[in-house]
Amino acid sequence: MNQELTFSDLQTYVQALEAENARLHQTQAQLTADYQRYATFYQQAPAGYFMLDAGGAICEVNAAGSRLLGLSSED
Repeated sequence: MNQELTFSDLQTYVQALEAENARLHQTQAQLTADYQRYATFYQQAPAGYFMLDAGGAICEVNAAGSRLLGLSSED
């Protein structure tokens, strides 16, 4: 069995990798934009939202939740 790749085979492989890389970059950009949008919705929601860890301790709270607890956004 001949395991040598021709130059044309390598070019085809590189083109496929470049296309996949471009697709992954586009997907990453879309995921980043989606994350930013939902993070804004979460932070600006009029209702208080609290995220708890496995032990039940508050690990994240949005702005309305901070106001309910009387905390600043840095606390």
